[in-house]
Amino acid sequence: MGLYDNAAGFQRAIANAARGLTPDPGRLVGTTIRARRGAQSAVFAELPPGRYAVIVVHDENDNGRLDKNAIGMPTEGYGFSNDAHGFLGSAPSFDAAAITLGNADKEISIALIYPGPPSAENGDNNYGSGSSGPRPGR
Repeated sequence: MGLYDNAAGFQRAIANAARGLTPDPGRLVGTTIRARRGAQSAVFAELPPGRYAVIVVHDENDNGRLDKNAIGMPTEGYGFSNDAHGFLGSAPSFDAAAITLGNADKEISIALIYPGPPSAENGDNNYGSGSSGPRPGR
């Protein structure tokens, strides 16, 4: 899961996701959570007011990247803040995924998208949605 505060870092992460998710110098904050069924959460604390976008990837095979098929479509779960979607399978823009954080705590939910049939490793891929709560500085 990565938190981005600018369009360049957000777009660079999307472009490089198939090559590797870490390290990501364009990411403001990142965290890794072991996937499990149902909702999961993460908290980003002490963020100044501003615009932020979140990218979540379910790296099902733990290879450190978002796997894609021969035509470039993701084969693992992924999602964006605002449950933003791109056009015809492309990733959304930073503006589409951005949330505005003021001085109050804010909770967001991100539903992961699982393309294609379920994998043999994970059965029905019913990992649900997660939430991340960007929180302003205190």
